[in-house]
Amino acid sequence: MDNNLIQLDCTLRDGGYYTNWDFSEELIKEYLHAISQTSIKVCEIGFRTLKNESFRGPLAFSKDEFLSGFNIPKEISLCVMINGIELKRKENRQKNLEKLFPNSRQNSPISIVRIACDIKDFAEVLPVANWLKEKGFKVGFNLMKISEVNEFEIENISKLVNNYPLDVFYFADSLGALTNKNIVQIIKQFKKFCNISLGCHLHDNLGLALSNSIIASNIGVNWIDTTITGMGRGPGNCKTEEFLIENGLCSEDKILKLAPIFDLIENYFLSLKEKYKWGTNSYYYLAGKYKIHPSYIQKLLSQPIYSGDDRINLINKLRDSKAIDYKPDLLTEGLTDFKHIKETQNKWESHKIFKNKKILILATGPSAQKYKKGIEIFIKETKPIVIALNTPTPINLNLIDIRAACHPIRMLKDVNHYKTMNQLLMCPYSNLEKTLYRNLNKEKILDYGLNTKETTFEFNKNYCVIPKPLVLIYTIAALISGEAKSIDIVGIDGYPAGDQRNIELEELLVNLIQSLPKKIDINSLTPTCIKCINSKSIFGSY
Repeated sequence: MDNNLIQLDCTLRDGGYYTNWDFSEELIKEYLHAISQTSIKVCEIGFRTLKNESFRGPLAFSKDEFLSGFNIPKEISLCVMINGIELKRKENRQKNLEKLFPNSRQNSPISIVRIACDIKDFAEVLPVANWLKEKGFKVGFNLMKISEVNEFEIENISKLVNNYPLDVFYFADSLGALTNKNIVQIIKQFKKFCNISLGCHLHDNLGLALSNSIIASNIGVNWIDTTITGMGRGPGNCKTEEFLIENGLCSEDKILKLAPIFDLIENYFLSLKEKYKWGTNSYYYLAGKYKIHPSYIQKLLSQPIYSGDDRINLINKLRDSKAIDYKPDLLTEGLTDFKHIKETQNKWESHKIFKNKKILILATGPSAQKYKKGIEIFIKETKPIVIALNTPTPINLNLIDIRAACHPIRMLKDVNHYKTMNQLLMCPYSNLEKTLYRNLNKEKILDYGLNTKETTFEFNKNYCVIPKPLVLIYTIAALISGEAKSIDIVGIDGYPAGDQRNIELEELLVNLIQSLPKKIDINSLTPTCIKCINSKSIFGSY
């Protein structure tokens, strides 16, 4: 391997896709120290962005003020990545760059900036390099989704980047689709036309990140990205520790320098990996073969609702849709037998059943089983309309009036239960494709429609608009539009402490409550960790 090879560790930037860029200061300190003991000279510490639409940790922004609080070892240079799409518009570029980089290189802990960009935006974003150079930064440009770029485009891109003051030009195997043979072909094409140092950022869908990195470094790539334990979006990347070992660490004194890295792995990254479960597997392998964006697989694997059959079905549909870009709606619209409806499609109007009625929603948390007797007594004494979410039923079936469901994948799993049950089923029947609705008994359907739109809540008489097809949110929306008198919920326990789904559900409920056309009481009658709704006791006075 080339002795001048630069190994860039981007663990905290790429790994932030799992932790929301929220790493403890203790971990960051230990990480910087461990890296400084190796031959690695560059750490990409995180992103730098102007977007602030939800909570993300400090390394999503990597501000100078935050980074200056660390004792940065003199052996390493700090790097940040910016998304080219944020700087595409020429009229706002100068202003946004000044916000992103208020300090010049001389007064910043950052010395290297990398710009990540798709080929469609490449030419428009390249001039950003000029501004960064004038501020004294070293500049890298990362071309994403290299597996989708043809030889003619590589020639044109290479000739274009030769005209800009780049220190390194990277190609990224964003879809994890490259084989050893592909790597050789791409590097040869770039070296034929490009006069700038080359770098590569490789994902491990096919289990080839290490071998691809070794081949790349042997045939002329000057910069190689790695991450500790491979931590990175989707299956992750070439492992820092393995590439260090392969990169000439044969003498005893050099091997001993790996000890801080191994300590870091044992003290921090093994537990993180156990929690977030990055690393290649059969699903990521398929995604690499089919050129599917890894974030789809990461999302599928993070949701316990999906079985192996569900995931394979979705991967096949993603393949057919050429899902090389990550669009969250694909998981709930065209790819999950779910379509948006027009206002007039749904025939049933929610106020026909719910207006001025007391409602009890039966959710599926463990407390619904634990307090089964109290719930049944409550129902018999207060006589609410009882709506059970999905199919689990801890209480007497005769006490349930309606079942509610809205997520197409969950409904596919439960369709045989719907065929045999006696209750009415409230669901977005008109949204469902034939593969699902032809298996439902239309006579028992309350067809309340559902459209999804990010950050939006609308309560209409025959359909709602909500951000995600979550059955609790869908049911509450139907009750709001139906002018229910009150809403009590049992079994809304929440998830274990620290689970991101608690934050997501809380945010959705807060936004829903803030969007209500008029106030309505929403109470949890069993223990819950959701703080934005009132808490009462199923055993108290009614």
